[in-house]
Amino acid sequence: MLKSNVTFYKVGGLGGLIISALLLTACGNQSDNTAASPSEGSAVVPKITQEAVMTGLESPWDVDFLANGTMFYTEKCKGFSVRMPDGSVNALYGMNGSSGYAGMGSDLICSNQAGMLGIAVDPNFDQNRRIYVASA
Repeated sequence: MLKSNVTFYKVGGLGGLIISALLLTACGNQSDNTAASPSEGSAVVPKITQEAVMTGLESPWDVDFLANGTMFYTEKCKGFSVRMPDGSVNALYGMNGSSGYAGMGSDLICSNQAGMLGIAVDPNFDQNRRIYVASA
């Protein structure tokens, strides 16, 4: 399996991840399609910093967070894992044939578009400990 060039980044102080490009546009006067100049009150672009929090993942697919910074994430052909706030990683549930996971789904396969895809932490996770995973 080839290692992915994708790296998860944390935006300085915001606890979010940059996993797609940030696109900022200035809205101009719609009548003449010109962009607003800074003197006309256009938005101030914030300073954004980045910090790699994970590298070397194989086909990373989705991510979700708890308020304390705990990061749940999926790797399409491996399974889903959790990165704790201290940086330690626990492999929770793997695809059929994967290794190193606490549990494994014998009916979960990785082929073409099939694999471990989406992940979402239940809004009431603190009470019910539910994590939703989409696989195809």
